[in-house]
Amino acid sequence: MIARETLDRAERDWRMAEARQAETRERAAVVDAAARLDELARADAEVQLARATLAEARALLEKTAVRAPIDGVILRKHHRPGEAVSLDAPQPAIVTMADTRALRARVEVDERDVAGLATGRDAWVTADAYGARRFEGRVVRVGRMLGRKQVRTGEPAEKVDTKVLEVLVELAPGTDLPIGLRVDAFIER
Repeated sequence: MIARETLDRAERDWRMAEARQAETRERAAVVDAAARLDELARADAEVQLARATLAEARALLEKTAVRAPIDGVILRKHHRPGEAVSLDAPQPAIVTMADTRALRARVEVDERDVAGLATGRDAWVTADAYGARRFEGRVVRVGRMLGRKQVRTGEPAEKVDTKVLEVLVELAPGTDLPIGLRVDAFIER
């Protein structure tokens, strides 16, 4: 003999166990069931969308990278990290860089002295900062057209209305001069 309450509790526990067993069988059937075609198509579309979103994010990230067009040395930074840069900006350049393996001097030759200029001629430059020291080089380019004088010495007797021919003198390898230094150039005839 058992108490009625104990019997009721045991029957209730038995019915709950049967219900849990049925629920577990249903879950197992759902898990084991083959996927429906519409669910497969939706899952494939979500995968393709995720791949496209990843490709777009990579492309946008790639646009944030700045690559130098040449090997060289950064001479000056015009912007700080994180600043926006645009071609329409007053200063669109991010940096000023140069290939310092071969230094060149841009020389303005007065129109009276252009006869006999040719590439390959020996040349040298001097700079006040280096005293009488000569930096050897050679002419690598002679301009084709005379133009206005751009470099001014500041001397009162200097003629400013003369025409000049631009000549490029490449200095010997290993020459170490600051970029932008004003020099006096001499070209052999």
